[in-house]
Amino acid sequence: EGGKGRIIDADMATHEIDGHFLATIQGKKFLSRWNWIDGTLMLGHELNIRRYRRYLVIGVDAGTPKGFMELDNFVDLKPDQYLSQRNLESYFGQVTVDLFNQLYLTGALRNDGASTFGKKKRFWYPKASAAWEFTKKFVIPYVNFGKVRAAYGVAGVHPGVYTIISGYQANSEYHGIYTNAILGPIYNGKTGFRHSTNLGNPNIKPERTREIEYGLDLSMFNDRVGLELTYYDQRSTDVIMDLDVAPSTGASTITTNAATLSNKGIEVALTAAPLKMRNFSWDLRVNWARNRNKVIDMSGARWYYFGGQAYAIPGHEIGTFRTQSWARFGYGLVLDLDGDGVPETDIDKQYAGQWKKGDVFVKEDGKPVLSPEWLITPFSFNPRWLGSIRNEFRIFRKFNVSVLFDIVHKRWINNYGKGQLYKYGTAKETEVRGKELPINHWFKHGEKAVGPGATNGVGKPFVVDQTWFQTLGGYSGDRWQFIEDGGYVKLREIAVSYTWDSDFVKRFGLQSLEFSLNGRNLYTWTKYSGFDPETNRSQATNSRGIDYFNSPQTRAYTFTVRFNY
Repeated sequence: EGGKGRIIDADMATHEIDGHFLATIQGKKFLSRWNWIDGTLMLGHELNIRRYRRYLVIGVDAGTPKGFMELDNFVDLKPDQYLSQRNLESYFGQVTVDLFNQLYLTGALRNDGASTFGKKKRFWYPKASAAWEFTKKFVIPYVNFGKVRAAYGVAGVHPGVYTIISGYQANSEYHGIYTNAILGPIYNGKTGFRHSTNLGNPNIKPERTREIEYGLDLSMFNDRVGLELTYYDQRSTDVIMDLDVAPSTGASTITTNAATLSNKGIEVALTAAPLKMRNFSWDLRVNWARNRNKVIDMSGARWYYFGGQAYAIPGHEIGTFRTQSWARFGYGLVLDLDGDGVPETDIDKQYAGQWKKGDVFVKEDGKPVLSPEWLITPFSFNPRWLGSIRNEFRIFRKFNVSVLFDIVHKRWINNYGKGQLYKYGTAKETEVRGKELPINHWFKHGEKAVGPGATNGVGKPFVVDQTWFQTLGGYSGDRWQFIEDGGYVKLREIAVSYTWDSDFVKRFGLQSLEFSLNGRNLYTWTKYSGFDPETNRSQATNSRGIDYFNSPQTRAYTFTVRFNY
């Protein structure tokens, strides 16, 4: 660190105690006189204790540069101490009933109590389901198995540790919101404490997700064709978020039950055996799923920022992009076009009837202006639908070939890396320098130009130079243009195997030898201009959809030999 030398001494430990008590009563012991009913009763208790400890010291500025890697050898020592504990106690019970060997009913109830809950320490979570195998009652041509099912359940997500208290911090610095001032905790040589940047919330509750699910399962044509259909409706309430608070509180955020979210979707799975012959068989499985989510409410907050350009915004999908943009119609923008510092032109009203939402305002010279605020786009990282197709072939009972395709349809990605290449002048799109082009050249989503510098939806051409790409025309200007469709079809896997089970192999005490060759991520069909549309800079978080020179998926080949005794 700064050429002075640095050492990190960390002592971390995790300790978990998990205890279960479970009692089950089998119904057949008490219901044997009635052959049309069976069931079970299960009662249980669970206790879980999680402890975490971290004692970390960072040493900077080594006295003796080499050979002495002890904390005593460093001038500046920065301690970092952390202790966490969460206790959970649960009681639960479940009843299952089997009627006429075709109607299956389940009811369950769980009660959770946790140390991270606020004033109310215990919460109930019910569950119920029913399934009817109707082909045991009715004979349906070509259908050898059929079942309808329905389920209802409530699940919870617990608050994190230290969310119910307002703690204090020492040995840290605090930057003012509107200034570059630094407030240090040391005064007159004495260490002090300051209020935590996150306010404690003694009323915090677990977030709850209620789900209703309906489904149909069919097997037809002597199990040659199978179909699974599922529809679900989820509603999450009391979703836990860190919302901004007024600086006058001495903090910047508070962890609270802030949001209500909705998820509705359909899942379809089709299985088939198109060919079954003595020396050849073909099995097929197709999966398709679609989910639609929406932020219903956020306790009055305009939005919640996940990171990158992903937000939770009431009335929109979670993870919707909000980004810097040219001034666009449909957002109620009032622009300062005369340069006096006072916005005077309501472009929506002045050009009423000439625009649709998202169209770009252009001045007399044909160029756009930057929006005075970030705009909510109609794009998010959530795909319109997902799918997969797997084909498996078996040849002469020796060779097996499996081919898997994955499909993602209409998932948007912000190609930040491409925006940076615009700035450096190395993107192929910047080779138009010196040409006269209308602003429409950079439209990617069906926009048109509207304003004094546009005619019939087309902007007046202007000379493009590198300054354009470094300012209004690049990532420093409109980022909307770098949002691309990241949908794809990917040849996910090809696996080929051969089983050798001749008498020669069995002489060595083996049942068989199996040789297999496997290839993953072999090819991608996509319109996305980046390296790989299957990317996310922030990994498994809600801050999704940013590609900044991200590494593509790894193509891999494996060869395996398996000895079967």
